[in-house]
Amino acid sequence: MEQLIFVLFILFSLFSVLMERRKRKRQAAQQAAPEQARQGDMETEEVGEESWSFPTDPFELEPQKPQRLQEEEATAAAQQEALDAEERAQVMEHQVQDLERQARRGQPRRSAAELVREKLAREQQRAQTEKKKNKRWKLNPERARQAIVYAEILGRPKAERDEEV
Repeated sequence: MEQLIFVLFILFSLFSVLMERRKRKRQAAQQAAPEQARQGDMETEEVGEESWSFPTDPFELEPQKPQRLQEEEATAAAQQEALDAEERAQVMEHQVQDLERQARRGQPRRSAAELVREKLAREQQRAQTEKKKNKRWKLNPERARQAIVYAEILGRPKAERDEEV
C-alpha cells in the first residue's frame, strides 16, 4: 500500500513539473513573439492538421462567478466586518462602564503586600487541612502503641485467637 502511494506521489510530481514547464514555455513564447504564435496557428490550420489549441492554458483559467454573486459576497463580507466591529465596540463600552462603576463605588485598591498576605494565609490553611488528613495515616511510636491497645480492646480476646504471629 505504501509503495502504491509512493508511486502515485512520484507520478503526480512528474506531471506537475511537466505542466509547469509547459506553462512557462507558453508564457515565454507569448511574451517574446505574440505575432509568431498567431502565424504558427494559421499555418497549422492551412496544412489541415487537426489540432485543438486552447486560446489560453486551461490550468490558468479560474472559474468566474457571475457579477451579481461577486457583489453579494462583497456586501456580505462588508456586513460581517461591520457586525464584528460593532460587537468589539460594545465589548469595549461594557468594559468602560464597569470601570466607571468601580470608580464610583470607591473601591480601594489593595496593595500587593495585602494580596500576598491573603494568599499565604490561604496556603497555610490548605496545608493545615492536608496535614490533618495525612496525620491519620502517619505512624509514630505513640500511635502504634495506641493501635495495639485498640486492637486488644476491640478485637477478639488473645486466648481465642489462633496461633498467629
